[in-house]
Amino acid sequence: MKKLRDFVKLSMQRSIFLNKTVGPLLRVYSFFKKKWVNKNFQNNGPELLAYFKDCLDKHQLKFWLINGTLLGAYREKRLLTHDLDLDVAMFAEDRQQVQAALEAGGFKLIHEFGVSGEGIKEHAYSYKNVKIDVFFTEKENNSFISYIFY
Repeated sequence: MKKLRDFVKLSMQRSIFLNKTVGPLLRVYSFFKKKWVNKNFQNNGPELLAYFKDCLDKHQLKFWLINGTLLGAYREKRLLTHDLDLDVAMFAEDRQQVQAALEAGGFKLIHEFGVSGEGIKEHAYSYKNVKIDVFFTEKENNSFISYIFY
C-alpha cells in the first residue's frame, strides 16, 4: 500500500510540474507557431521541388524524398504546413555531380555536414529563399546508411 501511495504522490508531483512548466510553454509555442511558418516555403516549395528534380534529371541523378517531405507527400498529399525545408536523399557516390548540377541551376550551397573520417554526409542548398537538405546515403550490402544532423 505504501508503494502505491508513493507512486500516486510522485505522479501528482510530476503532473503539477508538467502543468506549471510544460503546459504554458506549449501554449506559447502554439500562439507563435503561425508566425514561424515559412510562407515562402509553403508558396514556392512544390514548384521548387519540381525544379530541383528537373536539374537532377538533366544529369540522370536519382533522389528520393525523406523525413518531413516524405511524410507530407504520403500522409497529407502536400508539404506539411509546419515544415520549413525540403528533405531529400541521394547516393553518396553522386555528391560531386549533384553539387555541380544544382549550382549550375542556381542553387546556393549554404553549408555541409560531415563525420570525421567519413566525409561529407549532408548538403544544404537554398533557392528562392527555400532550403533543401540533401542527405547522402551509402550503399552497403543490402542496406543503406544515412546520417541526420541537428
